Amino acid sequence: MLDTTITLKYAVDSYKSTEKALEQAIRVANLNVVGITAEDALEQLSPTVNGLTPFEKEGCINVTQICLELDEYRMVTGVR
Repeated sequence: MLDTTITLKYAVDSYKSTEKALEQAIRVANLNVVGITAEDALEQLSPTVNGLTPFEKEGCINVTQICLELDEYRMVTGVR
């Protein structure tokens, strides 16, 4: 019984995490950030669905589990 309860709890948490990731992906897609500057993208993206602040690191703007790829001019060139 305890094992089933723990398994169910993990399944529910996994579902909620996936649901939030999908919601964030849809939000990013609707913003059409490809082709704009990193500054403009950061301004449009704050805060994330999870209440976290997007941040720039190693050529990406990290938006929860989404990476907005930046070129050498700090323009958004893609999403992964």
